Parts: sequence; structure tokens; C-alpha cells
Amino acid sequence: MQIVSTAWIDSTLEEFELSVGLGLHADHGRASAAAPLRVFVMSGFEKITPAYAAHLAAGHVLVEDASAVLATWAARLPHIGERLNRYETLCFLRWPLLRDAMQGAPFLHIDLDLFLQPSFEALIATLKGCSGTLGSPCFVVASDRAWLDTWCEEIAAFDRDPEGSESRLLPPSAPRIGSDQRLMGALLRARVLTRETLAPLLESHAAFDNPLTPRFRHATGPITASRPDGIDHFNDRPVLFWHMQNNFAQFAGQFLMVEQMLRNRPDSPPLRLQNAFVQRAPTGEGIAFQALRAAIRREHRRQVAAGGLTLERILRLEARAPTDLLARGIATRHFVLRGEGRAMFSADRWWEPGVFT
Repeated sequence: MQIVSTAWIDSTLEEFELSVGLGLHADHGRASAAAPLRVFVMSGFEKITPAYAAHLAAGHVLVEDASAVLATWAARLPHIGERLNRYETLCFLRWPLLRDAMQGAPFLHIDLDLFLQPSFEALIATLKGCSGTLGSPCFVVASDRAWLDTWCEEIAAFDRDPEGSESRLLPPSAPRIGSDQRLMGALLRARVLTRETLAPLLESHAAFDNPLTPRFRHATGPITASRPDGIDHFNDRPVLFWHMQNNFAQFAGQFLMVEQMLRNRPDSPPLRLQNAFVQRAPTGEGIAFQALRAAIRREHRRQVAAGGLTLERILRLEARAPTDLLARGIATRHFVLRGEGRAMFSADRWWEPGVFT
């Protein structure tokens, strides 16, 4: 089994690294020569410089040009792009692309904002013979070619007749299918796709798609978070991965920023931030953080355009000021690679009462 991912570079290489953080996987140290991370670049491979590729390869992250395979599948499935934006279209097309590129070899696909805690070699051994997903395309195991064929056939069916797929898979009042995640969820609920062969992994680890709602199998009562030997555990079970998707990355960055600002204020009350993603209406806190994040993005783009923020600097970028932590890549470096911000997993800090001890 191999561990793979996909990417596309629609902007400059600097902006790609700032937003995606591919270089963080090289620094994370979970891949190895025996078990590298293979990244199929669906578009923009020509922008990758020899120095960038060498930096990635030093951390056992290997980039491969998949533009020709993408062109084939874009021609075979032309209607998804007529219905959806480029991002969602490429998310759909990555699956038949991976099936072709892997040529029948089993693989684990991870999104690039997902950071595994076990080593790649250990996880590959655990997943031998497994197929399925935890419920999201961010983590998909394909050992059984029939499972992968079913998934790709459903994508082709959606391309041919999206309304037919929705009528077959969704209740009448449900929102339309606009992403591979939504299609996969519908197929799991309809039992067209299964996740049962991942049961041993779900028994041994705390596995959840979105850390803002850390529900996992056999979790009982409030969760006790710990970090023995630098590995995060919930209720004495190792967390399988940290998914630094937009909403959790933003929450983690906000927590890290405020925590750093209050570090020298022992008189401050315990920090409890809101979860803006469950608020029914905008709040002052959410609006302020949104404005700060936008300002940080503009400043980084200005520095890139002026030549002051080079790719070399971005690959080792850390927070110089607390507000820098609102940038997704910087928040990920501090939270995942440096292990900061774990105070959030406690009863007096977490956004939702009753989740942590």
C-alpha cells in the first residue's frame, strides 16, 4: 500500500505553499524512504522548481506530473465542470485519475490538510487489505479494486445525470450534490459504499473528520486529552490524524493567537472562544477574526509580490507576531508540528460544554 494525495497549483508557487502547506508534510516526519507521500499534481506541475522539489523529497514527499491523466478524465467527464466550480470539479476528477495512476496498487489517499500521527509505515501495515472511508474523501483507503470502481462509477453516473443521482440517493428536501464529499456521504448512507473494513482502525484510534466535533467510536463521557511522548491521545487512544480543514485551522489559529497575547497575563480568565461555524448569526468576535485573517492574507500577498516573502522563507515560516497565527499554514505549523495550543482541549477552554474534562 502507498500513501498518496493530489494537488493543483493555480497561483504562484509561493501562494500555493502559503495556502496548502505541502512543505509541512516534509517537515512532519511521518513519511520515509520506504513509505513516502506521493503527490499527483493535476495542474501547474511546471511551476515546481528543482529547489522546491528537492526540499520536499528530503522529507520523502514526491511530486509527480498528473496533468495528462487529468486531461483524459476531463474529456471523459465533461459535465461536472459545467455544473460546479474548478475546485469541486478537480475534487471529483482526482478519483478516476488516482485509479489510473495507481494501476491497481492499493493506496491510502489523504487530503493535504490532513496530518497523520502514526508513521506512514505503521499505518500501511495496519490498513493492509482494507477499503473504505471514515465518511469524508479526506481519508480513503482502496485495497479492493471493486470498492474503488464503484466509487468511480458513481462519479461517472453523476456526470451523466446529476439529477438522477440526487433523486436516487437523496431525500426530496436535501441540498443538491455539489462536492465529492456530499456524493460520498450519500453513497455511504445508501450503503452503496461501505466503511466496515476500517473497523480495527476505529477501535484502536480516536478518529474524527473535523476536530471541532471530536466524536469517535466508543467515546464515553467527557474526553480526557493527553500528549504522552508527543502523540495526542483522547481517552488514552491515539488521535489518528489532525484534519486542519478551514474551520478547525481558523479556530486553532484564533486560539493560538489569543493564548500568546495573554501568556504574560496571569490575571486573565480562562480563554473560551466561540465556534463561529455553528453561530446562526455573525458575532462581533467572528467578524473581528475574519477581518484580521483577510488583512494577514493581503499582507502576505503584498510581501510575495514585493519579493520579500520568498518560497525559502515560507517553507520555514513561523509566527513573528500573534496575528500571524491566523494564517492557515502558520497555525498548522504551530499546532501540528510544534504541538502548541493543547490547552484548548479542556472543560474551561473548549467552545462546547461537556466535551472535555
